[in-house]
Amino acid sequence: MLKNLLFIVSILTLIFTSVIHSAYAQVDVNAANVATLQSIKGINSVKAEAIVKERDTHGPYQDLADLAARVKGLGQKSVTKLQQQGLVIGATVKPPVKSNIAVKSRPAEKK
Repeated sequence: MLKNLLFIVSILTLIFTSVIHSAYAQVDVNAANVATLQSIKGINSVKAEAIVKERDTHGPYQDLADLAARVKGLGQKSVTKLQQQGLVIGATVKPPVKSNIAVKSRPAEKK
């Protein structure tokens, strides 16, 4: 009984870790190779090769709009979906979805 329970807990831990990792894995379009780009849901081998070829020919992408404009078959809607799947431009990335969490500031401490 204890072995079964430990087995179930370890399987659930692996699944949870895998889901969390894939949800937060980001791929920088300006640094990724074809295989890495294919790890993003929605990018197949043809699209990945087109992205890399365009980047190698004309330089890095400035933003998502630039990616959509330069790669045939990628529109703004497609690029937004790819961003939600973890595709990013450069190191500083804005989150794809707005947060409804309000951040309250603390009053300054009196000295």
